[in-house]
Amino acid sequence: MSAGGCGRSLLIAGFGNPMMGDDGIGPAVVHRLSRSELPAGVTCLELNDVLQLPAVWSGQGEVWMVDAVSGGAPPGTIHRVRHEDTPTLARERTTVHHLGLGEGLRWVLHAYPEMAGVRFRLWGVEPVSVSPVEALSAVAERAVVRLADEISAAIRGLEGDR
Repeated sequence: MSAGGCGRSLLIAGFGNPMMGDDGIGPAVVHRLSRSELPAGVTCLELNDVLQLPAVWSGQGEVWMVDAVSGGAPPGTIHRVRHEDTPTLARERTTVHHLGLGEGLRWVLHAYPEMAGVRFRLWGVEPVSVSPVEALSAVAERAVVRLADEISAAIRGLEGDR
């Protein structure tokens, strides 16, 4: 799913598996964003894992990531991680995937040095449950709406930076 830029090109990647309950938070946010009118240069994609980024990256200057994260906060809590902190994400606050997002991002940047100039941001949501069910929890659904609105506002802020 994609739509066309704000002054800068932007890739929004929603990580997760919608068939695993709240692990589908990232794809749900991206799906919600894709239904709205996005400025040219903004691309939204659903991905399973951070290691897929190089295959879909087409030179965007910013990559915003959305995923379910486990950090011990109450379910539905939204974590906001700045660029400087994304590659150093500790295992304690990591995605629910086997390979943590920070570790995966370090591998990507090591293997693809052309991505070194990309500015990364992460929005992570604490899940209620990650289990084989094709629906988000009510808590995750509310977080998806809040997060999509927040990211939409951040996109509008980029447009103002032109």
